[in-house]
Amino acid sequence: METSHQSQELSTAIDDLISNNNTMQVFDLNSHEISELMRVKVTDTGFDVSPNFQSLGWGENESDVLAINLSDLGNGRGVLEHELKHALHCLVCASLFRGNDALENFHQFVDVVIKDPGFYEWRMSSTNPSAEQQWLYIEEMMRNSDLTVNEIQNNAVLLGSVVYQHAYFVDPTICEAVASTNDKGFVGLSGIINRIVGRALPGDQFLEGYGWKEAQEAFGRSEKKKKAFFIKKADYKRREYFDF
Repeated sequence: METSHQSQELSTAIDDLISNNNTMQVFDLNSHEISELMRVKVTDTGFDVSPNFQSLGWGENESDVLAINLSDLGNGRGVLEHELKHALHCLVCASLFRGNDALENFHQFVDVVIKDPGFYEWRMSSTNPSAEQQWLYIEEMMRNSDLTVNEIQNNAVLLGSVVYQHAYFVDPTICEAVASTNDKGFVGLSGIINRIVGRALPGDQFLEGYGWKEAQEAFGRSEKKKKAFFIKKADYKRREYFDF
C-alpha cells in the first residue's frame, strides 16, 4: 500500500532525477512525458529478494499505471531512483505513441514487436492475467481499419509497456545498464561490487549491465526508436545496433 511518506519520497526522487542533466540526456524526454512519473504507484512488498519496476501487466501489476515495488532489502532513495530510471526507459517507449507519427509507429510496433517470434510466450511467462486482456485489446486495435492517432495516444503507456517488455526480451543487459546511469548510495555500491565479483558468475547480464558506461553513452546518443529496441530479436546485434 502506498503511504504519504512514499508519495513524498517519490516526488523528491523525481525532482532529483530531473535536476540531473547527465541522467536526463540519456532518456531525452520532455517535461510532459516525464510528468507521467508522478502517477507511478510505489508499494513496499516486505521481505522480497529485490525491489523491482513493473510496467503494465508485468509481475503483479494489474493496474493502468506503472508500478515500483520496494522491499525490506531495498527501499532507500538510491533504490527508488534506480527503479524510476526503468520507468523513464518505459516512458521513452511510450513516447513513440504520443506524437503525430503515432499511427506510423503503431504499425511498425505490430510488425517488429507483436510479431517477433517467441516474444508473446516469453511475455506471458512473467505477466499476470491482465496482460492477456491487454494483448487482446491490442489485437482489436490492429483489426480496426479506422484506428485514429488519438486512440493510439490514449493508449501510449500500455503500448509503451509492451515495447519496454520487448526491449528486455531483446537485451536485458542494456536495459539494466541504462537504469544504473548515475546510480548512487547503496545501489551504486552494489554496482561496483557487482562488476568486481561478476566475473565469477555465469552469463554477462550482471557483469556488463550495472554501471556499464559505454552502453549508457551509446544508448544516450541513440534516437528514440533505437532506445525502444524497434528490432526483432533475431536481427539484433548489440554493438552494431548501438554503434559502439
